[in-house]
Amino acid sequence: MTRDEKRKLDDFKAEGAFYSPAVLKTNFRTRQSILSLKVECGKNVPILFIEGPDDIAVYEDFISKLQKRKFEFYICGNKKTVIELYEFFREEDFIGAIVDRDYHEKKDLPDDPTFYILPYYSIENLGANVELIDKYMCKATHSIYTDVEKKNAEHQALSPIIRKNIINLYNQGLELFREEYHKVHLLGYYYRKDPIYKKKDVNLPSEMKNINKLGIVDKKLVFQKKEVSDFFVIPDNQQFELKIDEDLKSAEENYSEEFNRLDYKRDWRGKIIFHFAQEFIKYMRCCKKDGNYPFSNSGKLKILELTLATASPYMPIPEGFTDFCNAVLSKCKAV
Repeated sequence: MTRDEKRKLDDFKAEGAFYSPAVLKTNFRTRQSILSLKVECGKNVPILFIEGPDDIAVYEDFISKLQKRKFEFYICGNKKTVIELYEFFREEDFIGAIVDRDYHEKKDLPDDPTFYILPYYSIENLGANVELIDKYMCKATHSIYTDVEKKNAEHQALSPIIRKNIINLYNQGLELFREEYHKVHLLGYYYRKDPIYKKKDVNLPSEMKNINKLGIVDKKLVFQKKEVSDFFVIPDNQQFELKIDEDLKSAEENYSEEFNRLDYKRDWRGKIIFHFAQEFIKYMRCCKKDGNYPFSNSGKLKILELTLATASPYMPIPEGFTDFCNAVLSKCKAV
């Protein structure tokens, strides 16, 4: 431990904070900001560490359904930060933490009732269902991506490929869809040397792995370079843009009809996917209006945040979440 670290540690311990080995791994100002946040919230308001801002609307809705008292959320950059902060503040009476289940990092997680691990890959998987994504989402992709002129071989080839890719991705969660789906298009354009992607921020070759044509490896969609052009056919960009307005109108009409047939109580997953598809359509329309290609590196899909905010009322409370809230509140002496 350096002299400076020792001084900061002594200062921090003087504030009355609990000390653990994680202190050396966690930013000093971050810890101070949490203590300041606690003072602002009051003694009866627990603070929950979460991985990112996307899911706050969902957690807030779950908590309100349980008629629990107010919780404050502290947004961390990643799972590692959540764990480090939780370990540092573990003995405090105002702390809880929520992380997504991660297939690659199952070990070394705190075993404590105030540390909640979602029973899904991510909160989005609460609504994941292959049949429903096939029913709702693929209808939009077919309408948007398939050229009206059926003689166009490139556009004909796109529909079944996107259909297959979406279903595969949805099995891993909508979060993967949002983060990685644009890379399918980006990668295809990159190796076709389209001028639109000759930018400094395009650095996809470093992510390439020597595996099969399509696969999920460490949350990355990867392809073999030599097989990209054979596997994924990208239509001419100008032709593609010319058809978006007409195709979006058709897709919106289809979804309006489907929406009216949904049973809110019995088909809540359908509602979630419906909202996802609607936001997808809105995103495409905005891209067309702004003159941006919808899957450019600078135009990543930001559908999920909007979708979860509208879909969360239809999600059931996940297993163990009630006990977690009770444990945090009990520890906080707020019950």
